[in-house]
Amino acid sequence: MSNHLFDAFRAGMPAPERLLMETDDGRSISYGDMLAQSAQLAHALLQLGVE
Repeated sequence: MSNHLFDAFRAGMPAPERLLMETDDGRSISYGDMLAQSAQLAHALLQLGVE
């Protein structure tokens, strides 16, 4: 299944290793980390039957 909105967002993102954010407790989250967590959430939603 295509997701043109996500593809458009992804096309504008920097390299996966680039820093996306640093949390108040000092954790660093990269763009790659965010993409991996997004994929995990999408998979979980599909397993629950969400389309």
